[in-house]
Amino acid sequence: MSRSTHVPLERSETTVVLVGTSGRRARRRAVLEAELAAAVAEGDAQMVSRLRGELALLEGPEAEA
Repeated sequence: MSRSTHVPLERSETTVVLVGTSGRRARRRAVLEAELAAAVAEGDAQMVSRLRGELALLEGPEAEA
């Protein structure tokens, strides 16, 4: 069973830890979330938008609802 914890983007210094998950998708999501947090901290709106789009694609159609 996999578990995740929501971390607000405003707390970009927080490290996201994946508990009990494995696989390429989980690792890719972790990388994207770290990049997103860095882009938010830097105020890079274009990068934030792109990374949010990539995360939505990674999650699939249910993430858009």
